[in-house]
Amino acid sequence: MDNSIRDNFIAGVLVGLLFPFLRYIWSRFVLPLIDKTIKIEGSWLAEITFPDGIENKHRITLKRFGHRIRGRAICVGGWGEGFEYEIAGTFKNLVLAAEYGVVEQGRFERGSFTLMLVEGGSILRGYLAYFDNEKRRIEAAECEWRAEGVRNP
Repeated sequence: MDNSIRDNFIAGVLVGLLFPFLRYIWSRFVLPLIDKTIKIEGSWLAEITFPDGIENKHRITLKRFGHRIRGRAICVGGWGEGFEYEIAGTFKNLVLAAEYGVVEQGRFERGSFTLMLVEGGSILRGYLAYFDNEKRRIEAAECEWRAEGVRNP
């Protein structure tokens, strides 16, 4: 075997072994360190505009455990004022994907949302998917959460 062919073969094998290792290090250690510097825990004020024009406001408190997020929301304006919700999901790569459900026993109200952290970490913006009891189908609504207090620099 020619030395250049052998050297190219060895280099190809080493690169082939090195890339999965580097990808593992990047995803397992580097990205979580970057995500930890981004703060989403704390208090948020959410505004949701439903397709029929009704607006709701919620005060949300989030806690973070690595990539996992847990929290509570209370409706402070609009339909459902006073209702409290539990939130659980994940925050990765600037995207919060979570589910919510009403805390009150006997009420059926739940859905999910996907929001992206924008504006230097002061806004979570995206969509809410929910079950509309009157229409008996899944609907979507735009929503925006604004950070209360100091966030990311």
